[in-house]
Order: sequence, then C-alpha cells, then structure tokens
Amino acid sequence: MAITDLDSIFRAGEPWPPVSEAARLQAYERYSRLYEGDHDAVFKDLNPKDAPHIDMALNWPKRVCTLVADLLWGETPRFEASKGQEALDRILEANRFHLVSYDCTVDLVKYGTGLFKIRFDQHGIIEVIDPRLWFPVCNPDNAAEVTAHILAWTVYKPNEDGKDEPYLRLEIHHPGRIENRLYKLKEGKIEKAVDLATIARYRDLPDEIETGIEDFLIVPIHNLKASNAVAGRSDLADLEDVVHEIEKRAAQISRVLDQHADPKLIAPSNLVTIDPTTGQAFFTASGSRVYIVNEGEKEPSYLTWNAELEYAFRQVEMMKDHLQAVGEISPAILGDVKNGLAESGSALKRLALPTLAKVNRLRQRIDPQLKEVLRICAELEVASRMSGATLIENLTIAWRDGLPADAMENAQVENLRTVARLTSRRAALSRLDEGATEKDIDAELEAIEKELEADRVQVIDNEPLKLEMGEP
Repeated sequence: MAITDLDSIFRAGEPWPPVSEAARLQAYERYSRLYEGDHDAVFKDLNPKDAPHIDMALNWPKRVCTLVADLLWGETPRFEASKGQEALDRILEANRFHLVSYDCTVDLVKYGTGLFKIRFDQHGIIEVIDPRLWFPVCNPDNAAEVTAHILAWTVYKPNEDGKDEPYLRLEIHHPGRIENRLYKLKEGKIEKAVDLATIARYRDLPDEIETGIEDFLIVPIHNLKASNAVAGRSDLADLEDVVHEIEKRAAQISRVLDQHADPKLIAPSNLVTIDPTTGQAFFTASGSRVYIVNEGEKEPSYLTWNAELEYAFRQVEMMKDHLQAVGEISPAILGDVKNGLAESGSALKRLALPTLAKVNRLRQRIDPQLKEVLRICAELEVASRMSGATLIENLTIAWRDGLPADAMENAQVENLRTVARLTSRRAALSRLDEGATEKDIDAELEAIEKELEADRVQVIDNEPLKLEMGEP
C-alpha cells in the first residue's frame, strides 16, 4: 500500500513515517546494514549468547552492488548531443556525473531504487538522494504513477531545557514547483505545522518555489519491479537468505576449529591434583619427566576429535554456487581461476554472460533516466537565465561493457575488416585508440601514408633491371 493522499498523512496525531511505508523502510535499513557489513544486526543467530563471538561478515552484498556499478561505470561512457554539446560537457564535468551515477547505481542495486535530484545554485547541480528519505505519493487508481515526491528528514532544535526536540523537514516536489514545510514531532507522531523560521537555517527559505520547468526535479531509477509497484526490488532480497546460511555455517566451522585447536590432556588419577578451593584438576607432571606406566594402567593422552568438517565445507561451497546463480554473478568476473583462465576477450565475455546480461538489463533502465536528468538540468539552467545555458537535444550515450580490452584480439579483428574492405582505416584507428582525437587520427593516417610511400619507393629502387629483347 502506498501514499495516495498528500494531506491526510500530515494531520495531527498521524505517525511518521506513515504506516504504509514501514515495510519498505525496514527493508531499506536491513539492506543498508548488510551493505555496510553490520551483519550481526540482521542475522541474530550468527552469535548466540552461549557461544563464542565470531565476527564473520562475508560481505557478498557489497560485492554484488559494486560489481554492477563497476561494469557500468568502470569505463566512462561517451555522452553526445546534436545540440548543446558544450553545455552537456560542462554539466558532466561540473557534477562529476560518472561518480554521481556510480553512487546512484549502487543504491539501485542495494535498495531497488536510486534517486537523482536536480537543483540550481549558480549552475545546475545533480546529486544523489538516499531512498530512505523518499516518500512517493501515488495516483489512487494507479499505484505505479507518482503524483508528487516527498523528501523528508528529521532535524532537531534545543528547547528551553536544552533538550533536543525533533522536527520534520519536508520538500514536496510537484511538476513545476516545490513546497517547503516544517512540522513539530512528538513521540513519533505529527503534532502541528510550524513556521520554517523555527529552525534558524530555514529562516530565508520560501514556502513555495517555482522551478520554471514542467517536470519533477526528482528522477527515480528503478530495478526490476512489479507493474503495480512504485519502488524497485533490491537484488539483496534474493541473496539475503543464502548469505545468512553461508555466514552461519562458516561461523560454526570457525568455533569448532577454535575449540579443538587446544586439545585437552587425559591422565591417570595419580598424575592429577585437585585444588581444594576451586575443585579444578591440575596435571602435576611437567618438563621432561618420564611417565611410568605399569601393566593395566592407562598412559596420559590428549583428547582429540575428528569433526568431519568435510560436509560443512561442501555445504558452504554449495551455498556459494546458489548465491552466484541467484545473483547472476559469473565466477570469471570474480577472478575465479579454478577452471582456468579465459584465453581471449571474447572467451571472457562468454564466461561472463550471466553477469553481462544482468548489467545490460539494468543499463536499459538507467539509460533513459540519465538522459532525462541531463535534459532537465540543462532546462533548469535555461529557466534560471544562467549565462551560456543551452538546451540539450538528441542526447545519446555510448556504453561500454566494462571488461578489460584484449588489444591483440581487437587488432586482429580490425585488420581483417580493413583487408576485406569492410571498414576504413580511420574507423579502425578510432575503435582501437578510443581516447584519440580527430587530430590524433589525422596525424596517424598521415604517418602511415608516408611509411607506405617510402616502402613503395624502396621496392622500385631495389627492383632488378629487366632488358627487353633487342635492347643493348
């Protein structure tokens, strides 16, 4: 159930956050703890009270999130526009857009939804918003349609007794305008609306701001989601139980090994002294003393135990295989060399196909939203009458796969295409030297032509003289 009535959730006595958002926010908090490695707070049975504490955070959740972001943004894609290229380049550079987008991609995988916010402060600013601050308001007839975006967070102000009192700060984004509100909270519920000037830093903040454009300044990017859902599904939702089982089993193995790393001595009673105060038994023999064992007596020995841990390790490996299958993580991407290394770039791509398919699925969801963010940013600069601002039109993004390039394989492919007249030398050079400018390519082509001309001259000079019949 989603928020469908903007005014009803802010009535006096209503709880904050709204009850309808409780499950989503609890899941977000759980995924955040998993990502940060605080797994004890999520998996309560990792360290039972009657067992030694084992810090066993195998942080697969973070690895999954960064893996996808690395493949999308490890090689920065090219952004090109038919109009406004200069403005586009400036916006990308001023906002370090590839880093901002990397962080948003991590949120997309971690929470299921990543959020961009666009604002103007001397120039267009693009930033990432924590989805835990986001409360979408939906059309009551279509939960997937957002009619307003609420950004809400708690701020504090000392009262007369010096005790911090909570206030709820709101940004409510509508198409073309933003509302700013402040509410007093009491025991987790809305008490009343108060003036923004109640908090000193909001004294000059207007109650409403006209943005000058017809779009939201909040742009969400969703992972896979149901058709009637407003938020995406986290990739960690399917991995949580598997990670739990792996860590629990690994912690149990560690406790067993710790317990039997120091074996206990078994000795006959004549070599043991009982402390009368504590009742504890002590082995009285020491050093290089010789133990005399008579017939029928039992010699001193150590208590050892074959824990048969092979089956526990097998289960851990099986759970790891399930995790990689469910998480669409190719072992080759993780550098798993048990089955040998890929001998070429194309072989690596084939081995990494499950992960690349997942990344491509997310890329198709991310691509149109990134274009929307950049378009809105440029439009906001124009609406704010910024000097040099220009609209961006026909924006395209040239993505890369994020895998290391196989220079030998690429050179062989381009050579075959060039010899077969299926491509030009200029196009081949531009693909092989992706960072080269048009000037660099012109210089390289000129150098190649000079070398070819020199080779032709040398061949002519070295060709033996042929005499025709009848010539002296």
